[in-house]
Amino acid sequence: MLVRTVDDENATLPQRMDAAKTILDRVYGKASQPIEGNGGAAVQVVMSKEVRELMG
Repeated sequence: MLVRTVDDENATLPQRMDAAKTILDRVYGKASQPIEGNGGAAVQVVMSKEVRELMG
């Protein structure tokens, strides 16, 4: 359901962002939780212009 919400063009941008954040939290853990694996590797999240504007 979360992936469908992210892909749903009729969903509002805040709904899609919340769904995407929830997916990332479930897959990679919350920001305060360490990511297992190569500690030197960077995690990069690329956001669209609309999302950057929404996030401030």
